[in-house]
Amino acid sequence: MTAEAVNLSEKLSKFSEYWSPKVVSRFNGHDVMVVKVKGEFVWHSHADTDDFFLVLIGHARVSKVQVRMAQAGMANPDKSVSELCKALGVKSVTP
Repeated sequence: MTAEAVNLSEKLSKFSEYWSPKVVSRFNGHDVMVVKVKGEFVWHSHADTDDFFLVLIGHARVSKVQVRMAQAGMANPDKSVSELCKALGVKSVTP
């Protein structure tokens, strides 16, 4: 199977809504998605997936707390976001 190049800017131009991911390809059994974002990203977890962020236009700010949460999540994949927050002494970001 030969992989085809995907023009991410072109895919993003096809919709206008924010926080609505669209699948544009598949790679090694994983979905490749694009999404338009605006405002603050609320930390959350997907137990069966990993996320990769590539900023095409603008910027993304990652706080030290978010880095600590990501590191703790990788080290403790069976813990929920709420459990990780409690262990790190961070205010829970999930209901």
